[in-house]
Amino acid sequence: LNVIFGVIGTPIAAAVDRLDAADDVRSYLSRLKPKAAVPLASLLPCTHPLALDLLRRMLAFDAGDRITIAQALEHPYLQGTREYWRRVEGESRL
Repeated sequence: LNVIFGVIGTPIAAAVDRLDAADDVRSYLSRLKPKAAVPLASLLPCTHPLALDLLRRMLAFDAGDRITIAQALEHPYLQGTREYWRRVEGESRL
């Protein structure tokens, strides 16, 4: 967890309180030294900005803030992939 929180930052108290987890888990998380998130662009400098946005939204600690599968599939970064599969599926139906 320390490696993960070293990237995404430690969860805020409200996010820990919303966890459906055992009290000892919430207690552990609330005792962690606060760490700020590291900008993903600094860790992955050659990565497309839309890919970084998608990754950031997928890595959100709080499930309420995290992107859903449906939202991820509609993310602009995956537009080319969606268009490709629409063409492939359309051709296979001929």
